[in-house]
Amino acid sequence: MTIETVVLMVAALSAVGVGLVHSILGERGIVKPILKRMNWHGVPPDAEFLNSTVRFAWHITTLAWVGFAVILAAPILGLENDPTFVPLTIAATFLVTGAVALIASKGRHLAWIVFFVIAAGAAWPSI
Repeated sequence: MTIETVVLMVAALSAVGVGLVHSILGERGIVKPILKRMNWHGVPPDAEFLNSTVRFAWHITTLAWVGFAVILAAPILGLENDPTFVPLTIAATFLVTGAVALIASKGRHLAWIVFFVIAAGAAWPSI
């Protein structure tokens, strides 16, 4: 194992780790307190949708960081010379992001469409 491989492994694991810490501690220390203080004036029927949108926007960062971690791990996985690896990893990241947005918002937050379009565009040249 080369020093470059070790450094990439540490970087990839750190990206996943910081994502998990961001989501876990952020949910407890930032998202919940923000949502508790939020007062969605005039939109009580939509409060659940708005709260889930705030929560989703916070946690989407973790999904992106995990995608970056996978890209950093390409040489460790022996995929550094595969020209489809990075675009397909990006496509998978946006596909998962879109699915989470679709499910979390029950289809009401239309960002899922954009995330799926990005996923398709990233994957298209490789499939």
